[in-house]
Amino acid sequence: MGFAARGAARALSATLLAGVLGGALLSTASADEASVIAGTPVGVGQGSCGSGWSGGDAGPLTFALTNGSSAIQEVQIQDTTSKRIFVDVEDLGIGATRSVALALAAGRYRFLCLAADGAPSASPAWQLTGDYSGATTPGALPATANDFVRAVDTYSAWTQGQLIHLGADVATLRAAVAAGNLVGARRAYRVAHRQYLLLGAAYGAFGDAGTAIDPQLTAGVTPLRDPELTGFPKLEAVLWHARPVARVKPAERTRMSRHRALRSTRRAQRRLTAYLRRNATPVATRLAGDVAALTRTFNHPVQPANIDMGLRSHEILEDALRSELLGRNDAGAHLTLFDIDAMIDATRDVIAPLRGLLATRDADLATTDAWLARLQAYVDAFHHTATDSWTPYQRLSSAQRRRLQATLSQTLEYLSEIAVVLDPVQAGPA
Repeated sequence: MGFAARGAARALSATLLAGVLGGALLSTASADEASVIAGTPVGVGQGSCGSGWSGGDAGPLTFALTNGSSAIQEVQIQDTTSKRIFVDVEDLGIGATRSVALALAAGRYRFLCLAADGAPSASPAWQLTGDYSGATTPGALPATANDFVRAVDTYSAWTQGQLIHLGADVATLRAAVAAGNLVGARRAYRVAHRQYLLLGAAYGAFGDAGTAIDPQLTAGVTPLRDPELTGFPKLEAVLWHARPVARVKPAERTRMSRHRALRSTRRAQRRLTAYLRRNATPVATRLAGDVAALTRTFNHPVQPANIDMGLRSHEILEDALRSELLGRNDAGAHLTLFDIDAMIDATRDVIAPLRGLLATRDADLATTDAWLARLQAYVDAFHHTATDSWTPYQRLSSAQRRRLQATLSQTLEYLSEIAVVLDPVQAGPA
């Protein structure tokens, strides 16, 4: 499927299995307007699922689905053998009609009618015959809530372990701040913040604790002066506003006594330590408390929702495109590329427990992996191993920025398919 087809498919994902359907949503109307809706009339609902259709020729098909029941319906067309879903129409209102178009090969199919507050029902199986050899609508295996149990449990257990590591990293950061060790504190900040960024799919489950640990910057307000800012961005602003104590160069020592040079260095260090203890220690102490509280409460019973697993697989790097590359998360350290590198790893960590589900559902999974690797290789080209430093995004040339944005955008095109094929659906009757 090409770039444009995937983009159009995502626009229909609320009502169709976007990215895997070749058909299109045509229109919706009330019962009085149903006569103007294109397609073979088909009744759907718990009492009349699939009424009006019993089969026909393989190839292009258009159905006008009318909900004649007293409940909002979700309607699917399913291959009875493979169990693949070819249409997934959500939220079909009472008395409403919706037109869907698709193309199916010869085989046996059925309509599934799923109401939120009622038992699922199915039409009798119907047959399509003939030797149609044209393009058909690809189907997708439905992902039900039960399919996500192992993946969510695996990811939640992994997150719990990572939170323990995060607590240790924040303790190291706090100790460096208290000791007035600015270089060590900056190094510890990068380690701890990267550890937090790795927990990408769990953000939605963190609630207020997550907001306190890594809040968004307030537009138009200097992070260092923002009295409401907490957590990592506040620490970043404080740590990178401070200046390390300058070492006295040998040439300068010849112009002052060794004693005077040592005394000057000590005074500068005392000022730096006082600054950090006054401005950074309270922030680091609160951060440590927030991380400890989150570690105690996460997974008891808070977990990522089923739908979060698929959504976060592209939303993590979508945030990088929308926020990191626009400088909205830069509180002074200019660690944009460092953060994106961590977010790529976070994306892989989300996908890892989903691979069993994706293997039979996402035909582009290998291509997605290849684009993730390509993106990370380009980002890592700006990592200077000898000094463990990163080129600030602001120093990239226009051509380098365009290449990074294009590579990230193309990677997101493939990642977005994961959310579509793993959109949890209600299981139909056996």
